[in-house]
Amino acid sequence: VGIPEPERRYRNYPHQFSGGQRQRIVIAIALAGSPDIIIADEPTSALDATVQKQVLELLKILVDETGVSIILVTHDMGVISEITNRVLVMRKGQVVEADRTATILDQPRHDYTKKLLAAVPRLRIPTGTANTEDNGRQADSPAPDGDQNPLLVAEGLSKQFAPQGFAWGIGRSKPKFGLRDVGIRLARGSITGIVGESGSGKTTFGRILAGLDKAPTGRITIGEHAFDVSRSGRRSGLLGRVQMIFQDPSVSLNPRMTIGETLDESIRFGARTGSSKEPAEVAVMMDRLGLPRSLLGRHPHQLSG
Repeated sequence: VGIPEPERRYRNYPHQFSGGQRQRIVIAIALAGSPDIIIADEPTSALDATVQKQVLELLKILVDETGVSIILVTHDMGVISEITNRVLVMRKGQVVEADRTATILDQPRHDYTKKLLAAVPRLRIPTGTANTEDNGRQADSPAPDGDQNPLLVAEGLSKQFAPQGFAWGIGRSKPKFGLRDVGIRLARGSITGIVGESGSGKTTFGRILAGLDKAPTGRITIGEHAFDVSRSGRRSGLLGRVQMIFQDPSVSLNPRMTIGETLDESIRFGARTGSSKEPAEVAVMMDRLGLPRSLLGRHPHQLSG
């Protein structure tokens, strides 16, 4: 399945592989028993665009080489268009439309299929100086400028990682840079994107900004307050000031706690109190997220992704 240096890497543990490599290993597990049919349940949903394409190409190669048939379960119409021959569109437990992929994409019949296709994100590249929103109307005001009104300023953040099996000062391989002199200026009320393929340092950068990881060099300022990037956790002062939404909810939520208990703990953490003064806040949060309050008593495994 395209893992480099397989004779060496098969002794490694899952956390020592990238997300794309772990996905390839999961595919290898499915192939190990020489099945006739593979059901791939969202095999690329947590991968970046370049790795996603590699995994899809791998699946097509496996079909050609082994003759295995694949049922691909996905919410991503882009993945559907890339790899499938036929499509079944499901809604509320029923198949509402089924046809060849080209027909579904070019001539959808059911209203739900049309909505799915209309919801596919499309790349919009500005052609003029006018600041417009996705629906084409003129924006009310320009986006906040991080240089003019910075809320967060990070400068000179660098971090190195030792290669697997490397001993500092002893090993032959040089340590690799996770970050090299990275900075950002973020205005209040603005959205800044960080784009790059797997292993480019995006998550490491975010973890340092959130105080979950430390960096030997660099500085972070929020407003007028400077934070110590050489420390992590509560000692950095960043914990709670910057919150992280992780890529994989299944490892972010405590499986032993109900959704209500998790949200209540989050409110208490943010308020720095021992108990939630306003239990109704939890229900209000559910309403803002578009989730029914009936889910508050459920555990993470009882919810969809």
